[in-house]
Amino acid sequence: MLKSSRISKDFIFETAGKHLTLSLSSIYDRYTRYRRDYAIFGEVLTYAQFRKQLEHSEYFVSKNQPKRFGETVKKAWTVDFERLQAVCDVAGFLNTDVSPSE
Repeated sequence: MLKSSRISKDFIFETAGKHLTLSLSSIYDRYTRYRRDYAIFGEVLTYAQFRKQLEHSEYFVSKNQPKRFGETVKKAWTVDFERLQAVCDVAGFLNTDVSPSE
């Protein structure tokens, strides 16, 4: 079972691991940097298109809610983690060794 208190700079688990709350702008920036650094080519959605597609997905729960990520409050998007992990590889979210002080 996931801890609801697991904290990262960009995401947190809430509702006993049922929801994944994301600092979407930070996650998108990391994603695009990863693609650039590793020369992964192909179509990339713009940030606006990415948000719109997520908002209309079956995983969407809420958007632009203020949430605390460590010491910082950011606008966050929340997705249904249980549904997401049923169809996607989410190991990167589960295997983090981030401490609350990072």
